[in-house]
Amino acid sequence: MLFRSEATLGAQGSLARVNLTFAMLVGTIVASGLVGVATGYTNQTIGQGIMFHLRSELHQHLQQLSVRFFTQTRTGEILSRVSTDVNGVQDAVTGTFTDFISNALTLLIAIGVMYTLHWQLTVAALVILPLWVFPTVKLGSVMRRLIREWHEESAALASQLEETLSVSGSMLVKTFGRQEHESARFEEHNQRLRSIAMRRLIAGRWFNMATGLFGGLAPALIYWFGGRAVIGESLTLGSVVAMAVLTQRVFQPFAAIARVNTTVLSSLALFERIFDYLDLPVDVQERPNAIDLPRAQGALRFEGVAFAYAPGAPFALHDIDIDVRAGQMVALVGPSGAGKTTVTYLLQRFYDPVRGRVLLDGHDLRDLTLASVANAVGAVMQDTFLFHSSLADNIRYGRLDARDEEVRAAASAAGLNEMIARLPEGLDTVVGERGYRLSGGEK
Repeated sequence: MLFRSEATLGAQGSLARVNLTFAMLVGTIVASGLVGVATGYTNQTIGQGIMFHLRSELHQHLQQLSVRFFTQTRTGEILSRVSTDVNGVQDAVTGTFTDFISNALTLLIAIGVMYTLHWQLTVAALVILPLWVFPTVKLGSVMRRLIREWHEESAALASQLEETLSVSGSMLVKTFGRQEHESARFEEHNQRLRSIAMRRLIAGRWFNMATGLFGGLAPALIYWFGGRAVIGESLTLGSVVAMAVLTQRVFQPFAAIARVNTTVLSSLALFERIFDYLDLPVDVQERPNAIDLPRAQGALRFEGVAFAYAPGAPFALHDIDIDVRAGQMVALVGPSGAGKTTVTYLLQRFYDPVRGRVLLDGHDLRDLTLASVANAVGAVMQDTFLFHSSLADNIRYGRLDARDEEVRAAASAAGLNEMIARLPEGLDTVVGERGYRLSGGEK
């Protein structure tokens, strides 16, 4: 009877231990999953935050650059750097830090355990790890060059598409019958992209193959060295097997750290392209003590103004003196290239003069805030540009807080009532890209 009671208690104790072990295992699995979710969320929060600020800073800086930059740079190239290049940085900034820390801790713990078992085998296992540094750095530099080439070629392709598939470009291509020519140009860019992508793929495959070779070489070295020690009875077989398993645990985080290093090195090409733009100087800057122009009267004066579009280039304007009274109507007349448009650019402060100054109501434009100059100077461009939005939105662009009745009054003052009446949705009619749903006169 006593034996049966003790057996029952022993069985209950074993069952409780099994239940506890099961609960701990389930808890560990759930905790691991939750940690994985938290880590992924943290990685994405950090990475997306960096990309958000980088993209915003890049866009803000581009808005501050003078017209000179935009006349010298293709739109597709700019769009590629703002979108494609910034998005490509994600691999370098998302999870890189946390992956490095976790793998480094795993590496240190595994090496410590190995060292307590047998320091000679630990040294033998680790002796090949430094040999892995050189190919990792070499691959990073190769990938950095290939990624830069790929993004440069991708930007060139985007520029061609932006030019030839826009409304204006498409009409020009059709006018001259150059569809086959543009298709050939596209195929050339496309072929280069494919070639660069294949080179990137092959470089990565060689790296993976080398990783596998090193991963297999380390345990083999342990078994060879440890087997000799077992024969010499200086080491047990169990210790050799444990060392071989730990060596694999060492190599896995080390390989992960090497991949992180390669990712960071290759992503430097994208950072270089982005900072190529961020480091561009702002030609037209607002002075810290700039003042807001009060209600403009319209008195305009050019005093000894000279201007060239680039350093060392011929002067587009040379010693220009103009004096216009408030309310006076003035026409600039001259042949093409005489500088008429350049005068208007200086008045809108798209550029600053090389010499002399431009005064509005007695104020040097450089002493005024950019916003007040934009509010004071109105312009009707030679090349009419409308956004792909409603007619009302395009009219309201001159003053974003204008009420609907003010928009209608502005349209009426411009003589648009008859045209608006013909449009299917009136002021809410979408005018299309660059306003091509309207005629030239209507634009």
